Amino acid sequence: MKINPNIKYNQLSQEFKEHLSFLDPDDMVPSVWAFLVVLYDLPLFVSLFTIGKIEFLWLLMPPIIFLHLWGIRLSIKNPYSTQLESVFFIGLSSTIGALTFIIMIQGISFYILNISALIYYIVINMILVISIYFFIKYQTDKFSRDPTEEQNRANPYKNAAFLSTVPILGSVIGQQLTDNDPLEFFIILGLIFFILYFHIYAAAKFMHRYFFIKRNFAYMSYEKPSKKERKELIKKGVEYK
Repeated sequence: MKINPNIKYNQLSQEFKEHLSFLDPDDMVPSVWAFLVVLYDLPLFVSLFTIGKIEFLWLLMPPIIFLHLWGIRLSIKNPYSTQLESVFFIGLSSTIGALTFIIMIQGISFYILNISALIYYIVINMILVISIYFFIKYQTDKFSRDPTEEQNRANPYKNAAFLSTVPILGSVIGQQLTDNDPLEFFIILGLIFFILYFHIYAAAKFMHRYFFIKRNFAYMSYEKPSKKERKELIKKGVEYK
């Protein structure tokens, strides 16, 4: 993770420079709430409504409250002073999101699809564990190479093709193990799988990015507000430090 200190910033490849960067302060608050509402709240609501078990809501209430309080904190804080924290927020929130939707997949499978076959849960969870390992290894290997060499961008369609097989495989296995044919629930399950994989990808990427920045902070520089933005912050009673 540690870059050779003899390497100057302008010698780094574009990929490493991007990994050693914060979120744009102007986009930080919209990004935080887009993540929370669209990628966490909405699919979670659909999942909880589908399962219809109040126990799941009580189980997930602590992380739900924690994430939204953190989102409110980032919304009212000066975005220029929370640039590193916002990277950590996306990483940790995605980790919590991944764990949340792993639980939701088990709940929908058991309570709605009535799948009780142990082999289903073994296969599905083995696939998830292998996938998590794959994403973590991908990020680690990606930034363990020579930081000065430009690399060809990976074809995103390859990853998309790989990820698309997971909900399909889960649906096929599930349909073979249940006497019912609730197609709409298998569609929901497939969508939850896609959301889950986004969270796994984002968790691996942004948690690695956060610790990578921490280890190589000498290459970092905080983005500063313009004079006009600084005046607006002062009017609001917020000073940039």
